[in-house]
Amino acid sequence: MRESKPRHPPAPTIWVGNIPWSADELSVENTFGRYGPISRVKIPKDLETGRSRGVAFVEFETVDAATRALRASQERGISIDKRPVRVDFAAAARGSKPGRRERGTSAAGGRY
Repeated sequence: MRESKPRHPPAPTIWVGNIPWSADELSVENTFGRYGPISRVKIPKDLETGRSRGVAFVEFETVDAATRALRASQERGISIDKRPVRVDFAAAARGSKPGRRERGTSAAGGRY
C-alpha cells in the first residue's frame, strides 16, 4: 500500500487513508506523534451516519515532521490498530488563505 511519490507538494498537513473505523483522534495522534509535534488531528465524519469516512488529516507544527511521517510510511509502512494506512501530503484546502488558522484544541488534546 506504499506509494513511491507524493501526489501533493510538501506541507505540514498529511492525509492518512485506510484508517480503521475504530480509530479516533487520540489513536491517530499516538501513531504519528513520534515524527514531530502535532497541532491538530481531524477525522471527517459522514453527515448522515456520523461514521468515520476512513481518512484523517494530521497537521504537524512543521513541514519537516510531516515529511518524516511520509518517509516512514514509504520506507517501512505505518499501521493503526494493525491496519496499514496510506499517507500523502494533504492538498491545499479550496479557498484557504495562507497564514489563517483557527485556534482551539483537538479532541486528542493537541493545540491548533
